[in-house]
Amino acid sequence: MLLGAKTDKLVITFLLLAALCTTARAATVFMLHHSTGRNLIAEGNMRALVEHDFWDHDYNYIGLMGPDGNLTGESFNIPGDNTYPDGLYQLWTSPYYPDVRASILSYDVILFKSCYPAADITSDAMLDQYKTWYSGIVIELNQNYSKSFILLGFPPRHRLATNSANAARARAFTDWLPSLAGGNVHYFNLFDAFANDANVLRYEYERAHSDGDSHSNAYANGIVGPDLADFINDVAAADDVGVQDARYDAWGGVKKMFR
Repeated sequence: MLLGAKTDKLVITFLLLAALCTTARAATVFMLHHSTGRNLIAEGNMRALVEHDFWDHDYNYIGLMGPDGNLTGESFNIPGDNTYPDGLYQLWTSPYYPDVRASILSYDVILFKSCYPAADITSDAMLDQYKTWYSGIVIELNQNYSKSFILLGFPPRHRLATNSANAARARAFTDWLPSLAGGNVHYFNLFDAFANDANVLRYEYERAHSDGDSHSNAYANGIVGPDLADFINDVAAADDVGVQDARYDAWGGVKKMFR
């Protein structure tokens, strides 16, 4: 039984303030990657440093790993297992993969990257095509989805696995990518985090100096992983990830009380 109009207004005001001050629920973070990302997460201790539930998806045959660091046995079947720029473009823009996108979009903060072979940009035409693909991806993300996205620049090649022209084009693409950031799309410069002034993997970050293995070593991942974890946490905070849903749920509860 209500106690009177004045008391009712006070109760409503109190409940509304409680709804607006509701603590955000924990956000969910998802990262799509292959082997370089796997090493970065594990050797960079990212699962412990990200202040939210961190999920990641490796090659399709490996699939999804949960916040506890264990494989879930689930695979999203990324089309063609292709996370190069053309594959990412198809993933986000093609009408044929709604179920795959729906699985990814069940998370709040979504990161995706190409692996180091994408840094072999062999012509200016290929560089322009990369820009076209990524522009199309970001248009799709901005116009159709309310999630928070983090574009990860691809990592550089080992000095023995590329040449100066290809590496320079990789740098040019890296320098262009930040122009796409804005709104719900953010950018973390993974290329610069690993590359030297010659646009190749830093010598001290090489797993081996005598071959062209472009995977960054544990020392490098121990430096870059925490930086990326901090960036994810900052994005979640800046975009109020979890806050709006919590407020909506709380205000919904207030409304139900007075129906």
